[in-house]
Amino acid sequence: MFVSGMRTRPIQSDLNVFNNSILVACRSGRLLGVFFSFWMIAGCGVPDRPIETIAQNSDGDVQPVQGYVIMGAEIWTFQACGEDVVHWLRGDLGQVNRMYSETTQGQDPYTERFASLFLTSPSPVGDGFQADYDSVVEVKGVNYWPFEGFGCDYQWDAFMVRAMGNEPFWMATLAEDGLSIRRPMQEEVVIPVGKDGLAWESEDGSIRLELANELCQDSMSGTWHAFGVVLDVDGLTLTGCGLRGGL
Repeated sequence: MFVSGMRTRPIQSDLNVFNNSILVACRSGRLLGVFFSFWMIAGCGVPDRPIETIAQNSDGDVQPVQGYVIMGAEIWTFQACGEDVVHWLRGDLGQVNRMYSETTQGQDPYTERFASLFLTSPSPVGDGFQADYDSVVEVKGVNYWPFEGFGCDYQWDAFMVRAMGNEPFWMATLAEDGLSIRRPMQEEVVIPVGKDGLAWESEDGSIRLELANELCQDSMSGTWHAFGVVLDVDGLTLTGCGLRGGL
């Protein structure tokens, strides 16, 4: 489906897949620091501090996990930014495989690709190829998959939602200080907003940012984002794509 120059595709979007902070998995007698709290496997305890890249925020909202995907014959793996643990991927990987193929075309087999994914908590590995890895996680959705763009060093924890569109270019960022809107030849605007489901609106109703649970592909860069977005501002209706941050 094509919407105002942005290509969108419906996806499963039940993103409430995370529990509290950290799970410690125990395999072959060694600790593997991975997600969620207050879980124990084979007598393993809980670490003193959470792994910040794989946790809920204080409001209980789901945060995506940033890292590197490798896919190929008999290999489907994910390694979070800054972590040594390598997870085996499972679930409906058709969509992920298509994105991986598109963004690695012409490159060497088993090339790492940066992505931001919504994942389940890890579970113990089974038999077969996955037995060589630390744990198994299931892909529940894609938050951000670029041809070129943000990576591990991006300030993911600086915003809750970031959205952008083309022709004309615009960018909207939802953060702790409110909703900021940037457009060419105009000063940046930052306003307080109230939340209504998947929408945020100014008190006077003149500005509204609304997300749709549709996978959205940027019409210029080809980058995939978790949400289609509509921004109403100054009497204009602008469309684009959006992704989830770590706030």
